[in-house]
Order: sequence, then structure tokens, then C-alpha cells
Amino acid sequence: VLDVSGGKTGNGTNILSWSKHGGKNQQFKAVYVSNGYYAFYDINSGKVIDVSGGIAINYRNVQLYQYNGTAAQLWRLYDAGNGYYYLQSKINSNYYLDVNGASNKNGANVQLYKGNSSSAQKFKFIRLDSNNNNNNSNGKISLAVPSYKQGDSRWKNTPLGKYDTIGQSGCIVTSVAMAYSYNKNKTHYPNTVNNMLQFTDDGCIYWGSVSACGMKSYSKGKTSITQSIMKEMYNSLKAGRPVVIWCTNSSGRAHAVCVTGYSGSTSTFSASGFSINDPGYSRTNLQQHLNYVDQVRYLIY
Repeated sequence: VLDVSGGKTGNGTNILSWSKHGGKNQQFKAVYVSNGYYAFYDINSGKVIDVSGGIAINYRNVQLYQYNGTAAQLWRLYDAGNGYYYLQSKINSNYYLDVNGASNKNGANVQLYKGNSSSAQKFKFIRLDSNNNNNNSNGKISLAVPSYKQGDSRWKNTPLGKYDTIGQSGCIVTSVAMAYSYNKNKTHYPNTVNNMLQFTDDGCIYWGSVSACGMKSYSKGKTSITQSIMKEMYNSLKAGRPVVIWCTNSSGRAHAVCVTGYSGSTSTFSASGFSINDPGYSRTNLQQHLNYVDQVRYLIY
């Protein structure tokens, strides 16, 4: 795991790869900044992961430094598959966080390096909740995602495009608001998130606009739920990121919910094992949602 050398707290302290031991110098908090970028705070010092001198070249050292909001401290996450992510530097989109030589030895240096899709540049996020409510053993994950209803009087009349409102058609924006609030560890209601997203006049979302909330949308065409899709959702949950799933059916119905956890076998996933926060109904698991709208169209996380 990423490790702050010696548990030191000063500017310029080196960041290494080290065997996991659970110390605070191996714990980081991801904080969403803007435009899809995150800063990663060392729990022990309050400082962030920083590229030395803000220079994007191969082997450039990565260190701790007091937050200053420069590109040297901002990272964008890209899905690398199987629950792993690439961390792209804002300094230059061709460069990523990297473990020198893909070494698995204690003390391997963490650096900046041009993107190469190797294992040296793939990182997994494991959320550390104070109540341990995301225990991953035996396939059990439960994220404490807030639950919002699109019909809440505080925002149900908020316009969605020109002709709709959140109360009428805001299942996606409400579900994204739940996930965004959890990811940022701060309350963001649907009417606020609505202003961050983009919609057509009739209230249909531009899927790419979810990047404003630090998320990406993944088209699934129009398919029944599969083991592959459920594994993708499970891996996102395991990395501490809720999943918004939008589905339709042959009658023209469409609805989105926020997937918040899983309990059950991970060798053969079950839709009923996924817990959900449903912005429009009282359903509590994914199978109930799929009984209403059975064709998976998009995932957002």
C-alpha cells in the first residue's frame, strides 16, 4: 500500500510502497476538488500527495506537501478494471502515479511515470469507516450512503430541463446526489447536484456531465443483468464507491437507483444481494428494481 516514509509529517516527506500494517501513515482521504479531480490527504499529517516541483517527467518523485490547490496535487481516477484505478496527474494527462519497477518490495519508490497500463499504475481504494460498516469479508459490503427521495418537498419542484422537475423525472440526479454526498463525505442535495449536471430540454441527462461530480458513466447497451455487470458493481463498492444503475423496460419505463452494498456469494453474484437506495419507491434490493425495469442501460460511479 501507499506509505508515508517513517510516519513523518513534514513537507517533502517521501511516499513509498509498503506492506499493509494499518498505521495512519498508510491511510489517505480522497477529497473531490472540481472538474473530476481529487486531492489525497494523508490522515496522519493533513498534507496531500504531491508531485515534486510540479514537473511531469518519468521518475519524478511523489511526496507529501501542504495543500495549495496546484496541478501537482490533483488527480483524476480512471477505471483500470477489477476494482483498480489509474491516478492521472493534472500536470499532464499522459502521466500517472506509479510504483517504481512495479516492485512489490517494501520501500519501492512512488513516482510519476508516463501511462503504460501496467500493474505499477493500478491502485485499489478500500474505504476505512469508523464503524467498519464496509466489512469486505465473505462478500459483505455496506456503505453508509444517505437516502434522498426525488419527491422531497425541498426540491421536487426544481426544474429538470425545460419541461420536467426532479419530482417527476429526477431519479438519476437524486441517485447521483446520494453517491456524490457519500464520496465527498458532505451533504449535497439533488437540487444542488442538478446545477452541476447537464440535461436536454425534456430532462434527459447528458451522461458525460457526471464528470462534474467526479464520476464516469458506462454504457451497457440494453441488456439483462449479467455476472459481469454485478462483478463490476461489487468491485466499485469494494473500492468504497456507490454505483448508480439506470434501467429501462420494453414498455418505456425507466428508473435509476443507487447501489449501496452487497451481501452474498462472490463466486456467483445475486441481484437480490445488492442493497439499494431507491429515490422513488420503497424497494430495498436490486432484484426488486429489476422486476420493474429489467434492461440495464448505464452504470455511474
